[in-house]
Amino acid sequence: MTNGTYIPSALITYTVVTGLMSAARNAKAKSLGSTEVYGCTLMTSLLVIICTVGFTVGAVYVLVVPPSYPLGAIIFGLIALGGLVAYPIPIILTPEKIEQMNWWGGRTSIRWHDVSKIEYHKGPATTLVVGPKNKKIVHAGFHIASEKFRSDCVAKTHLKIITKEL
Repeated sequence: MTNGTYIPSALITYTVVTGLMSAARNAKAKSLGSTEVYGCTLMTSLLVIICTVGFTVGAVYVLVVPPSYPLGAIIFGLIALGGLVAYPIPIILTPEKIEQMNWWGGRTSIRWHDVSKIEYHKGPATTLVVGPKNKKIVHAGFHIASEKFRSDCVAKTHLKIITKEL
C-alpha cells in the first residue's frame, strides 16, 4: 500500500463496519411463537463468508506461488480463522431461558431466574448476560435488534442494566 491509500482504506473500513452495525441494530429479531432468535443480517453473513474465503485463498496463494511467503500464509490464515470465530452466533430467547450454541458444539444456557446481571458496554455495543458459575452470553454489535434484546432481557429478569463505557 502506498502512503496515500491508508486514509481512504480506513474510511472505507469504518463506513462498512458502522453501516453493518447500523443495519443490524435496525433489523428485527425472528419470532417463532414465544421464542425470539437474534442472529445477524444477511449482509454481515455474506461479508464474513467473502472475507474468510478471500483470506483463505490469499493464504494458499502466498504459500504456493513462488516466491513462497510462509509468514504471509500464516497471517492470512489467522485472519481467515478470525473471521470464523468472529461470526455472530445466534442467541435464542425462550420464556424459560436464554441460549447460545457454541462453535465447538456445546450449548450455553442460562435460566432467566439464574441471571445475575446484565451489562451493556457502550463502546463496542455489546450486551453481556451473566449467569451462575460465570456463564456468559454476549449479544455483540453485529447481532440484530440490540435494543429489543436488552428490553427483552430486562422484562424477563426484572434486573436493571449496568451500563459501562469501554
